[in-house]
Amino acid sequence: MALRQDPAPRGERALGVAAVALLAAATALAFGRVFAGRGPALRLVAAAVAAVLLAWVLERLPLWAAALGSAAGLAVAVGALVFPRTTFLWLPTAETLDAIRRALEVVATQARVQIAPTPPLSALFLAGLTAVWTAAFSAHALAVRARSPLLAALPSLALLGFADAVMADGARPGYALSFLAALLAVTFLDGLRRVRSWGPLAPWPGTRRRWLTATTTSGARRVAGVALGVAALAPGILPGFRAGPIVDLTAVAEVETIAIDPFVSIRDALTRDRPVELFRVRADRAAYWRMLGLDEFDGQSWRTDDLDLSDALPADPGEPIEARVSGVPVLEQEVEVLRDLATPWIPVAYPAIAIDPGSAFRYDPDLGTAAAPDALAAGTRYRAVSQPLAPSPEQLAVVDFGPPSRYGIYTELPPDTPPEIGRIAQAWAGDAASPFERILAIQRRLRSFRYDEDVPARADSFTLVDFLTETRRGFCQQFAGAMAVLVRALGYPARVAVGFTPGELDPETRTFTVTTDDAHAWVEVYFPGYGWLAFEPTPGRRNPVAERYLAPPAAPCPAGVPGCPGLQTDPGQAAVGTSAGLSPQLQAHEGLGGRAGVARRGSAVGRAATEVRPEGIPERAVLLSLAALALLLVAVPPARGLRRRLLLARVHEPRALVLAAYDVFASRAADLGLGRLPGETIEEHRRRLARAPEADGDLERLTRIVSAAAYAATPPGPEEALEARRAARGAIRGLRREVGLLRRVVGAYRPGW
Repeated sequence: MALRQDPAPRGERALGVAAVALLAAATALAFGRVFAGRGPALRLVAAAVAAVLLAWVLERLPLWAAALGSAAGLAVAVGALVFPRTTFLWLPTAETLDAIRRALEVVATQARVQIAPTPPLSALFLAGLTAVWTAAFSAHALAVRARSPLLAALPSLALLGFADAVMADGARPGYALSFLAALLAVTFLDGLRRVRSWGPLAPWPGTRRRWLTATTTSGARRVAGVALGVAALAPGILPGFRAGPIVDLTAVAEVETIAIDPFVSIRDALTRDRPVELFRVRADRAAYWRMLGLDEFDGQSWRTDDLDLSDALPADPGEPIEARVSGVPVLEQEVEVLRDLATPWIPVAYPAIAIDPGSAFRYDPDLGTAAAPDALAAGTRYRAVSQPLAPSPEQLAVVDFGPPSRYGIYTELPPDTPPEIGRIAQAWAGDAASPFERILAIQRRLRSFRYDEDVPARADSFTLVDFLTETRRGFCQQFAGAMAVLVRALGYPARVAVGFTPGELDPETRTFTVTTDDAHAWVEVYFPGYGWLAFEPTPGRRNPVAERYLAPPAAPCPAGVPGCPGLQTDPGQAAVGTSAGLSPQLQAHEGLGGRAGVARRGSAVGRAATEVRPEGIPERAVLLSLAALALLLVAVPPARGLRRRLLLARVHEPRALVLAAYDVFASRAADLGLGRLPGETIEEHRRRLARAPEADGDLERLTRIVSAAAYAATPPGPEEALEARRAARGAIRGLRREVGLLRRVVGAYRPGW
């Protein structure tokens, strides 16, 4: 009668699981490209590794039971990574299930309208996390349970193919190489297991195994390396690589949800056949309605690494998020969303000092961006109070910026930035007397270019040189990106802002209607003492708030007229920023936040914001979590012991009882790192364990009884069965005395029964 054995040595099994985890991590990292920012991809990698580790813990259970356990783990991961505010002690609640239900209702619509890389909206990230988790569990089941490593690659290939299909840059060799390396590791370890099960190998009788290993495996490694290199490089030289599809299946019917994607191009919104109304703003004067700030230029495009505002601070509706500066009038806004915007960012005049979207939201003072928990849906209403700053040109002309290193990432450009950009910036700035005038010179030069939406939507460094020297035409996103790069090349902090121009004013209701035609991008430059100020490099566009310092008017004009220079407030109220000097509050407003390296959030030189502390973990929750963890650690060893006793209690026939007693012994020996090796007989196992003198006598009796029960024609009696159980307990006690304390503790939590 055959006895159960461990399918592989513990080290080999651990390596196999590590290889599957590496495959899942490589898949999640490559698939994570569909979301903007690094945070979502890293969370997907963590989820993929967790799925494999959980599958490893459950691998001795039946597949259906392991699948149920993995589904429970997925529910915990969804709560922790997608809807953390709905969980209790990181466990899903009824609120979590309701959030999942609402996300499933909108995921199809968001998937149709979003452009990769997409913001990690809750519905889309839920779908991505579920796909990655399922692929990781399937890879483990196919590679470890079914012993089919090539089939284990199919779920991963599906996710990689999807990412390559929806991303504009197509296949990326780096991701492909990491995936192939992980798949090669899985395949190699499975092959090693298969070869080990064959026993000693020789090409003909009498050949020594050492010769085969030294020659054959060396050649195999060379062949595998060459094959991997050819597979990675060959597609790039094949005809049609990166060519467009023969039949384009990406076109979809127009839907009500509108996506304004600042990371790919907002030109799609500007070039619609018919403009679509997005939202209305009731306000006493015009402004740019800002959604998002982009503070990183990677040589290809402008983006931010905190797209999902994971570094942002939670805020309460209506509570101050920035300090009010005395002497500067506020701008109150009442906003009604008319169409699903498919983005969570809240359009508002910059900088906002209070927002009331009716529910909790997050605010990043570094980026000046507020985001709702999920995409803004049609019918959403919110109120906001902003305090736009507009110093005079004379005030800005005397601002001293200091060294560029003071501003951290806000003056950084990629190392491979063409030197022509720096030369162009210096030439355009000329002999201007102050940094403010140098920045204005850059803006004036760009505004002399031609506005044209019928140009390729590219913004990389080398295309930028061509834009500045040859074509000299483009649309707002290219003008804003170009000016921000040029300003940084001069050593001044700059970033790109994305949002909307004021829209069309209804004078009777004082309401601005904003459409897709109003989607816009502009530049913000940081001035010490004043904060981030808007600049407008796009020809034909005018920022009402910035007109005072960008183009001082010859004569005032009525309030509320879009694009009006010299915009005035109500009678009796001073114009924005008309104070002759800086008030102490305005001086305190200086600060760049945690991204600059000089004005950290909450520091003395940071922005003068009302302190909004992140939600801390309650002390009671921490204590309960530690208590639950301690209870779990204490409960696991007794639970495993109870399961083994139940196994023995269910067996009554003496022969089966003897074999069950040995199975329990073998499992407990494996806990101590002394389990049976593949192909090892019971007697060979006993001789290997004979180094434990205190266990040798009991182990010898157990081996004799079990061998007779397994192979003898006469079945054992009840006395032999009882003796086998006693010998098994004595042998384990002897082995435990021989091994160290650390091995006994670790063995108590070994996966398995």
